Amino acid sequence: LVAAINSKSPEPRKALLHPKSLPCTSGEAGAFYDQIVTRQARRPVPADYKWKITPIPADQPLMFADQFDYPIRPTHLLQLDFQTEPRRSTTMIFQLVHDANQWREVTPCPKPETIAAARAAKDARAKHAEKVQALAASTPTPLREAVVRLFKEGRRVEAFTATELADADKP
Repeated sequence: LVAAINSKSPEPRKALLHPKSLPCTSGEAGAFYDQIVTRQARRPVPADYKWKITPIPADQPLMFADQFDYPIRPTHLLQLDFQTEPRRSTTMIFQLVHDANQWREVTPCPKPETIAAARAAKDARAKHAEKVQALAASTPTPLREAVVRLFKEGRRVEAFTATELADADKP
């Protein structure tokens, strides 16, 4: 699984899926699946990761069952923990099924309303990015350069203050 994540491609992950989960990786659900796999692959999992596997009690409700349909019930959760920076860590949770003496990843199928909500959130992020671009384009060059420099230096409070001071100078 770690090698599949680090490959940064959905195909090695699909090879690890339980066959009943494969329909959840095509069509509209496929775009959703590819987005999740791509997001999980943003940071490579280092060699010194820690893992833990936990059984899911048969009577325990499944995660996000209100947003997803499960083609097969997962039997275990796999947790991967690793450091991404000296003071930052990441935890990834995967649903697995132990079936026919094999471990397989389970991916649920997003319900139509889940796909619609994800699409709406993506559109909202795109509109926000457009507003940010327009604001950046309208910011005087010296102020924009100063704010970028302060951010790169890790001086975010000063960068924010610089933009507040510039706004206060406007009529």
